[in-house]
Amino acid sequence: MKKEKKGEIRIIGGKWKGKKIYFDLNDDLRPTPDRAKETLFNWLGQDLKKMYCLDLFSGTGALGFEAFSRGAEKVTFVERNKEYLQKIKNVYLEMSEKADCDFFCAECLEWIQNEPGYLRLNPSKGERLLTFLHRIEEFAIGFMLA
Repeated sequence: MKKEKKGEIRIIGGKWKGKKIYFDLNDDLRPTPDRAKETLFNWLGQDLKKMYCLDLFSGTGALGFEAFSRGAEKVTFVERNKEYLQKIKNVYLEMSEKADCDFFCAECLEWIQNEPGYLRLNPSKGERLLTFLHRIEEFAIGFMLA
């Protein structure tokens, strides 16, 4: 029987800075590296109060939890893998302070067609990023013309 390898990510800023989130390593799961999170949140700002965050292709939920830690008003996690989404829910339930949160087990490209205007994209292996970006572009053009 093959033993699962364990991985960990950590929240790098905000009120939960240093908190570790543990997960099982596999080829489908690519947690966002600390350096990429640092760059993203330096760009967005350290204080996300009154902001909503959409964590598409959630995987470990790293970016959504990072947004919570930095004060996001609401985070929506969308992940097609039921086990990954359940793990995200479990981590959320362990948090000492709760924030407004939604969880959707769905194909992100299908789900986003009905949900406008969110903040980040972090596609997992195998997703058709260019198709997704094209759909976002079509939506944005349609939204600006409306």
